Amino acid sequence: MPASPLPEKVTVLVVGGGPSGSYAGGLLAREGHDVLLLESAKVPRYHIGESLLPSILPHLRFFGAYDKIKEVGFVVKPGAGAKFNTKLDVAYTDQGEHKSWNVERAHFDEILYKHAGSLGVKLQDECAVTELEFENGDVNGRPIAAKYRLKVNGENVEGRVAFDYLIDASGRAGIMSVKYLKNREMKASLKNIAFWGYWTGNHPWEQGTRRENAPYFETLQDGSGWGWAIPLRGKLSVGICMAEAIFIEKKKALGSLEAVYLDAVKEKFLPGFVPMMKDAVRIQEEPLRQASDYSYSCTKSSGDHWRAVGDAAFFIDPMFSSGVHLAMGGGLAGAVTVAASLRGDVSEAEAAEYHHKKCAIAYTRFLMVVLGIYRHVRNTEDYISEEDLKALSFQGAFDIIRPVIQGHADTRVGDVGRENLEFTHPEILRKTIDFCAEAWDKAFCRQNEIGDNKYTSSLKLAQTDATVTDNKSKLRELERLTEEEISAIHVIKRSQDDFISEDIGGLVTRMVEGELGLSRTGSVAS
Repeated sequence: MPASPLPEKVTVLVVGGGPSGSYAGGLLAREGHDVLLLESAKVPRYHIGESLLPSILPHLRFFGAYDKIKEVGFVVKPGAGAKFNTKLDVAYTDQGEHKSWNVERAHFDEILYKHAGSLGVKLQDECAVTELEFENGDVNGRPIAAKYRLKVNGENVEGRVAFDYLIDASGRAGIMSVKYLKNREMKASLKNIAFWGYWTGNHPWEQGTRRENAPYFETLQDGSGWGWAIPLRGKLSVGICMAEAIFIEKKKALGSLEAVYLDAVKEKFLPGFVPMMKDAVRIQEEPLRQASDYSYSCTKSSGDHWRAVGDAAFFIDPMFSSGVHLAMGGGLAGAVTVAASLRGDVSEAEAAEYHHKKCAIAYTRFLMVVLGIYRHVRNTEDYISEEDLKALSFQGAFDIIRPVIQGHADTRVGDVGRENLEFTHPEILRKTIDFCAEAWDKAFCRQNEIGDNKYTSSLKLAQTDATVTDNKSKLRELERLTEEEISAIHVIKRSQDDFISEDIGGLVTRMVEGELGLSRTGSVAS
């Protein structure tokens, strides 16, 4: 049997070669650390999630991969259109000068993966991590080694690599959260099925205007979910995100996934898709795909000498294409906190805590917006605000939440070079929280037939001095909230100070190449 080509010991082991793993590993290698990245699939590998937020632009610049992505010729994304209420006009969020792309993820991810290699990361694809070893055998403690299986000259080779730090970028498989800690919490209120295919011969949305080639999203007319249409090079990605229970009923009635898909993309459900698809033909060589789109979070995304990043830690409904944004933000947090621990900026415990808080805050922002919008996807008679009702437009609401759905609330997109990234704009976050409160309140007032003058805001209720148990009881009674939604409200209130400042627990990210790490602000005693 051939010997393994991999080292027996490294400083940092990264499990997973998606955007979060490549980004974290590449940044740490650039800082001079010994990094090995193991990817279970053959690179390039297929992945859904083609529409990118403009917030990734400063990440790509800081990583040094911006020009490599730009020169590929991916479809430029000028913004995004959405009609999430059947009674209101289409809303449009314009990316202005900060245009991102609609990408084929296999190609996009491969570029980042190889770029990480150019920064010094040792890369190995077709190498599956089969088991982790922990200090003193305690899975709640420090991971110290990984067993793996890879192919060498057509033969399976098993091996072991020891490490000082682990970056778990294993995606939805989530080695740490699923296999060992078992701390993944599913969001029952977002229990959906996503299914999609690819078409050719289509027309761009808003063809001939400055909005041409923008992705378009629309609520299904029966309130069962929503659809997306994302233009790629030579084809159109068309997908549906539908409540799981409704999907199961429709599949039973219609007989197959294909029948449900073709029925959903008809004019009776997605009238806004008609101009794009009137001459389109589905590409039969690319099979219909289906995924259980269960949003989730883990109660612990970091610990002693390990960090979970990207989908290994958090996954949110793809409504606003936040996947790569959250992946790269998580990868950045992982790299920063490991670098800080290695450099001695802070203790390892402080670095791990900062990582979890940073990732959880970014996730919760999107969760609150998505939950707010879903109240209107599934209650199509409800409007976002009285102002929008008068104007018959959803645009006003989008103007408020645009910074979050473009990712600007976590990464300011401006003239940012590789030296620095800016985080967290206070006014943006306040308006987003206000928007979510109003969106939820309007829906709940109608749902429960409670007059506005008698209605108690869910967010105000979350702030009262009553016990958590009493609050939960009142929230359920007034609003019929799920446990997950109640938790999200309390996270918003507990974390609001963090939301409106980059200071988390007296620490801030130091975004300087060669000095990547954490700095103390003095707001919390050392």
